[in-house]
Amino acid sequence: MFAALNTVEPPILDLATARLFERDKPWSQERLPLVEDRVRERLKPPSARLGGADWLDGGFSAGDLMIVSVLLRLRASGMLDEYPNLAAYVAAAKRGPPTSGLSTLNWRSTPASHRPAEPIPRHCRDRSHRPF
Repeated sequence: MFAALNTVEPPILDLATARLFERDKPWSQERLPLVEDRVRERLKPPSARLGGADWLDGGFSAGDLMIVSVLLRLRASGMLDEYPNLAAYVAAAKRGPPTSGLSTLNWRSTPASHRPAEPIPRHCRDRSHRPF
């Protein structure tokens, strides 16, 4: 998780800055290939770590959510397509894992076996009385 935020994300943000805010600078065309190369270097380790697996650490985890949220910033650049396994990984994460617990957040779609034994008391569900 920390690699996503501390290793992979900074050069991706630098790329966004170079493309959005520095493109009119006289040195921009010289700097952009250097920034793109840094992004490519930072994408190599996660690509190698993922290999042909579906998720980074076996099952879908918070680490997958973190790295995918960072990799999504590369959509417009097309750089993610240079790493087919990462592109497929991001696409799979956007669909959600097949055995995801995320669907349990929607009460109506939750199987009865996954629901609490007793209903949630109304005062716990009703937030109208809360100031925030």
